[in-house]
Amino acid sequence: MARDKATLDQSRRLNGGLHWVEVEAFLKSLGAEVYEGAGSTVTFVLEDRKLTVDRPHSRKECGKGLVKRVRSYLEDLGYL
Repeated sequence: MARDKATLDQSRRLNGGLHWVEVEAFLKSLGAEVYEGAGSTVTFVLEDRKLTVDRPHSRKECGKGLVKRVRSYLEDLGYL
């Protein structure tokens, strides 16, 4: 629970150092279905809304652009 709150806070602040595994775990804890695509593509489906992104590679952290997309997705769902 505390880790989820920290992930949510970091996405709110557009922290570019947010670890991908934390983002993925947080979305799964919300009940998102996860679909693996080709290469590093992953799609999350929660409340009939989709978020399709490429996992960061060669680094564990999400860039600011990816954090922005996740934040926008969470805002659309009413979590932020």
